Amino acid sequence: MGAVMGRRCRGLAALLLLVLAGCGQQGTVYAVSPDDARRDLVGTHIPDMAFGMSAHAEPAVSTVDGVEWHIVRAEDGATIGDGGHEIMVLSATLAPSGGSTLVTIAIRPAAGIDKAVFDKNMNDNPAVADMFRAIAQEAVDAGLAHREFEFANVSAHIAAATISMLPQISQQMDDAARAFEKHDQDTIDDAYRRDKR
Repeated sequence: MGAVMGRRCRGLAALLLLVLAGCGQQGTVYAVSPDDARRDLVGTHIPDMAFGMSAHAEPAVSTVDGVEWHIVRAEDGATIGDGGHEIMVLSATLAPSGGSTLVTIAIRPAAGIDKAVFDKNMNDNPAVADMFRAIAQEAVDAGLAHREFEFANVSAHIAAATISMLPQISQQMDDAARAFEKHDQDTIDDAYRRDKR
């Protein structure tokens, strides 16, 4: 009973986070030790819906300085569980801060992904990068508070990322429509030529 109460108290203490603004550090301080934070975060899940159901996060694994979630995109025609390739890593670095833990979120390309291209994509789409950071931050908040991942806490970031991508989505749809029209016209032309023989 005492251990359960201790975990609940740590979970409640984790909710009382202090955002370090204007003091030269980035990240969030949680009233929990780095070892306890790592223990609570390892194995946590980020729901597939956070990535639009086209990718999923493997359960969090321990690293030398924190935890990380490996993001895997399903191959064309495959479901998420049927395989895919890793595209990105969301990481939470856990550093001692007094008797608490400073958590710093980062995103990086998976092994085998061109870092320069990845960084350019993130720099060119800051709302998308912010969305991935917010998803990782919510995973940390949920894990340390021993609660479910709350989409309400990241919905504004997801909406902003979606809106920022609308011109690219529109361009892709236009390109696909032109390709379909060309294919359709080529099929008609080919049938007409065969009919005239």
